[in-house]
Amino acid sequence: MEIFDTPNSSNISRVGHDGKVLVVTFKNGDEWEYSAPKSVFEEMKKAKSVGSFLHVRVKGIYNGRKRD
Repeated sequence: MEIFDTPNSSNISRVGHDGKVLVVTFKNGDEWEYSAPKSVFEEMKKAKSVGSFLHVRVKGIYNGRKRD
């Protein structure tokens, strides 16, 4: 899985993509996965705000679920 850390984000600690799903790890330890393609992950890496990108370009557009 390709992963990048997001130290400047107030809410997200890292984001990854395993070729099938986008995985978002929050600073509180929760992990969510979204059915977003790798191209969304690549765009997210370039975003000024990863949290804003997640809210506008991922949530509500791609199916998501909390990982156990």
